[in-house]
Amino acid sequence: MTLDRMPTMTHHLRPRTAVLGDVWRELRIDAPALVNKDGVPLARAVKCLVDPLVVRPRTHRNLGQALLGDADAQQLHRLLDEARTHLEDASRWYELLRAQRKALGISEGNPQELYFPRAYELAVTVGSPEADAEQRAAETLAEVHDQSQPGLDELLSILEESEVRSAVERTINQAFVDGAVAPDLGQLATLLWAALEEPDGERLAALLPTREVADLALAMRHEAGLLRALLAVGGRPGASVALSVADPLKPPSYTGQGTLPLDRSFEQRARAALRRHREQFTSVTPEEILEDEMDRACAGFGLHSDEARALFAAGILVAASLTPLATEGVEPIHRPRVVADLQARIRKEAYVMHLRRELAGGGAIHPEQRRVVDELKQFWRPWLNRLWVRLHGRDVTQSPNDDGSELLTGITRSVMLDHRQQIRGALERLAA
Repeated sequence: MTLDRMPTMTHHLRPRTAVLGDVWRELRIDAPALVNKDGVPLARAVKCLVDPLVVRPRTHRNLGQALLGDADAQQLHRLLDEARTHLEDASRWYELLRAQRKALGISEGNPQELYFPRAYELAVTVGSPEADAEQRAAETLAEVHDQSQPGLDELLSILEESEVRSAVERTINQAFVDGAVAPDLGQLATLLWAALEEPDGERLAALLPTREVADLALAMRHEAGLLRALLAVGGRPGASVALSVADPLKPPSYTGQGTLPLDRSFEQRARAALRRHREQFTSVTPEEILEDEMDRACAGFGLHSDEARALFAAGILVAASLTPLATEGVEPIHRPRVVADLQARIRKEAYVMHLRRELAGGGAIHPEQRRVVDELKQFWRPWLNRLWVRLHGRDVTQSPNDDGSELLTGITRSVMLDHRQQIRGALERLAA
């Protein structure tokens, strides 16, 4: 074939970077941490995340070329569209990892190169950041920067020893055999509500009934329905609050990923304890952490401190009363001042008001918004999870719990920040 008879193909080919940018914008992928101001994927995002984990040029060799044709662009479009949710979740995880990095004062390495792959891994294995996102992000950083923060590998190695597992499970199981008689739930609810009427955060914890709470926590291990009964006498009989998938409570599993406050595995608790000690720069051995966490798991609600247990019990009633999407007048229940302030704060959120108006109007909820609405309908779930994690952290470091109302406010603010990111992304996609 002579040169003048050879087919000309070059006019169908375009630079790979340009094709990738066009496809990304066309799909309207909501992943701000992965793109520049023009909405085009960052070079490091392509190098560290998009290429190795989504496009996979080693498998799709045609997509690794410097110039791509129309068929290549269509294939790239399909791959990115299939990975859209993971990419958007990875962007959220990356922001959390960066925030944790800053909080811990970590300066080594390039954060994009270090965290883009791990953010995508979290997106695939966990999904969107939920109530325990801060803990997972901190654990990921501990793994990435293991050389500068020793102890995690040794802790995990000890956890894998069969003798250690047997001793831990035997001790905790035995503790769950011992119980207590449940207190007068009506009186307990009255005392908890009375404490939450106190606007002075420094006094709130001191007003909480610690002995009654300890008895309730232990009684829940043997008698089913105590949580529902507490909510009923506390004025929230229809609330769907749950502390565990088991009722009565069962000992925490040794490994795994529990999603409700008291279902966190022993491994999750030990890793969180190690992270707390690192943040406080305290000197502690893995063996000491495991022994302390085993003892803590035997205590009511998995917390040593009387004040921490009491705040958690009060938090159960608070969580059941926080209803971001409720219509005014639908639930005419009395809310103590601390709880009323939290409810007002949540309902004034611009995105919550937007969704509440849509629901009140009777319009169909767009699929992009359904997930956010479902989360807000069960606001107690992320709120209680985060409260337990925060109390557990304070318990580990023996920090005081005398600023109870500020703690509850901080928990609410933290959960709303997570939800706000999801709501913003959904609304922006709807408006586009």
